[in-house]
Amino acid sequence: MTWDLLTPVVIATPASEETSPSPEQVRQQIEALEADIRQFQQLLDKTQSARPELERALRDSEQEISTILKRIESIETELTEGENTVNSLEGDQVRLNREKQAQQAKIKEQVRATWQLGQQSQIKLVLNRDDPHEVSRMLKFHEYVSRARAEDVADFRTTLKQLAAITDQINHENRQLRDRRNQLVTQRETLRQAETERRVTLAGLNAEIERAGTSITKRRQDREQLERLLDRITAGRVYIPGASDELPFAARKGKLAWPIPGRIQHTFGSTRSDGKLRWDGTFIAAAQGTPVESVHYGRVVFSDWLRGFGLLMIINHGDGYMSLYGHNSILYRETGDWVVTGEVIATVGDTGGQTEPGLYFEIRSGGKPANPQQWCQTTSQRRTA
Repeated sequence: MTWDLLTPVVIATPASEETSPSPEQVRQQIEALEADIRQFQQLLDKTQSARPELERALRDSEQEISTILKRIESIETELTEGENTVNSLEGDQVRLNREKQAQQAKIKEQVRATWQLGQQSQIKLVLNRDDPHEVSRMLKFHEYVSRARAEDVADFRTTLKQLAAITDQINHENRQLRDRRNQLVTQRETLRQAETERRVTLAGLNAEIERAGTSITKRRQDREQLERLLDRITAGRVYIPGASDELPFAARKGKLAWPIPGRIQHTFGSTRSDGKLRWDGTFIAAAQGTPVESVHYGRVVFSDWLRGFGLLMIINHGDGYMSLYGHNSILYRETGDWVVTGEVIATVGDTGGQTEPGLYFEIRSGGKPANPQQWCQTTSQRRTA
């Protein structure tokens, strides 16, 4: 089957606006949409061979960096968990050492009590007493002291075994921590090399664009590619059932939280640096690695690298509404995943050829760009540049 990037394919549409589709119809619609997105992605992969070598190298480099960053995050999480385990074990070790010292003191006291009895055997106690009641009392006392000492010695041995086990476990955890720290050093060195390669590639690509004077053309091509992807998603509309505790997307106009804190560097509708193109969303300047949150409940319909937008995530919120998050360094959700309002879905980056970190954020209504500043709450954290 031949795919034309310019021609969207209608794959599933609800029977009517008033009637919600059945769960089976929803499942079929979602599967059809996912299949369409996969075929679109395959087509994007095939067109890579027609792109300049530098663009392919940039994509590969940024995807590799994202993978390395995920590994580093995973190792750091394991390190934190391991350190917490060691701290807990060391706390148990301190407690057991105190118990050991208390048990040692108790046993020492019992030995002293036995010595004060004159270290007499039970037979000597019987022979040295005339009163049967006193003999019985002394025998019971002797028996009590002996039994108590035996129990305390048994407890002491148990404590020593527990201490030995915890010491072994601490040593094991510390060895694993050393291994993880070594892995972290290796991954950070790999990341440093990958970032160096990316900078070289990006510098070469920007020099080539400047030399050829194709900056406007390239941006238009990047935007057209995104539009074709969004056409496919819009044509394959899928009914998104709302969460029980969520308002519909349309009802939250002006009330949505922004996906990240930061300064809006480029506003919706403002001209780009070349003066011939306009922004269809907002660009929010933020530190590398800042968590990106979903602005509303929905389903991820695209999560991959796209030229000009880097690591891009698109979420379908139903009723013709979508939100786009571009230039990320890590994508935490994949196509087909459900997300809730406020869920961390990515981290801020500079992928897609950016020289400074930040988030490209766009809202779509009925397939057309909408001004995010009319949808999201106005706060001092989002002041316009």
